[in-house]
Amino acid sequence: MSSEPTRVALSVILPVYNAMPWLTVALRDMLKQQLPGGASLEVLAAFDGGDDGSLGFLLALANELGARATDELSTAGGAAPASNPALLQPLRAPETEDHPSFDAAQPGVDQRPLSAAEVAAASRPEHRLRVLRYRDGANRGQGAAMSLALAHARAPLLAQMESDDERRPADAFARMLAALQAQPTWDAVSCQAELVGWPRPGMEQYVAWQGPRDADTDCLQNSLLSPEQMAAGRFALHQTAIFRREAVEEVWSTGHTLGAWEKELRAAGASDVLAVSWKPGAPPPEGWRRLTKRKAAAEEPGGRHGVVRLFAFGKEKAREKVRTSVRDWDAQLDWFVA
Repeated sequence: MSSEPTRVALSVILPVYNAMPWLTVALRDMLKQQLPGGASLEVLAAFDGGDDGSLGFLLALANELGARATDELSTAGGAAPASNPALLQPLRAPETEDHPSFDAAQPGVDQRPLSAAEVAAASRPEHRLRVLRYRDGANRGQGAAMSLALAHARAPLLAQMESDDERRPADAFARMLAALQAQPTWDAVSCQAELVGWPRPGMEQYVAWQGPRDADTDCLQNSLLSPEQMAAGRFALHQTAIFRREAVEEVWSTGHTLGAWEKELRAAGASDVLAVSWKPGAPPPEGWRRLTKRKAAAEEPGGRHGVVRLFAFGKEKAREKVRTSVRDWDAQLDWFVA
């Protein structure tokens, strides 16, 4: 039987899908964090399927941690939505096409994947690991994995890590917690980011999303240093932040359909929501002009509520069609096409 920590101050959400070998480093960096007053954090590793050994590593680490780890099966959520086109896209291209091998030489960096025993040895005794998974082992997508972890999280503060992220300073979370506690009106606090590993144009564009790059850091994330800048830029990498749980629960959508997502957004107080079922090349959806004109008239330039988000799944050619069509619809609004 596992022992309960005296106080869980922070729940770290970690969706896991074909995450090896980077998963080993991400877990080590989270479990070595030193929180103020010896407080405990829990890592909620939500296994989302895959066949690269990620689950085997999670279970091996849980075994090494003993009473500080649990393996929790869930029957919630039903069958995986096989019709979701996002689930048909590979997370990463084949090794030879996408990037150099993990063993490619990088001066001064240990390229060897960590063992479960090494990660356990580096972890602090007050922290715990919770492995969450569905009994069928199906891949439901990152959003479903994150929602599963959120449903099991117990702490008043939440963080989220990607399974290939690093958090090298052992006091990284502690410094962020201190900043958040010093500002009781803030919903979250974010930190600066640094790209690690091989150069990848897609990731470089990701961190530079919206607006000019910062001259010193070459990363938009690192140029937004105040709440006002973040509101105007409408951008922050969520895996760089710690959030107050109540703020997250106000906006987190766990709907499995577009209609359910629209309903939850309306219930959360969103003023203008339009669920769009649309394909590239089709006319703008009914009601679109009315909605966008009303928002454009109501919002001042740079207003924090002016963003409209469109998520398009599929191959690059289809996504480019979406971008082109969206630009034709309304040049005054901002778009994010995934």
